[in-house]
Amino acid sequence: MMKANKFIQNENTKLLNDIMNLKIKLNDLYNSAGPNTSDYVNLKITLDSLMHEYFNEKIERLI
Repeated sequence: MMKANKFIQNENTKLLNDIMNLKIKLNDLYNSAGPNTSDYVNLKITLDSLMHEYFNEKIERLI
């Protein structure tokens, strides 16, 4: 139980929520309009940026 609390405290939950919500929107957009729309491409770029930010935070904690 203590490890779970420590894990949650170390996570950027806002960033994870943003990533999760963006993945849901991206999936919905893919299913409705396909991957060749400007909205899809913009969301994908935003998601990639958020994922990059998340992984950078993880790496900084390891150093």
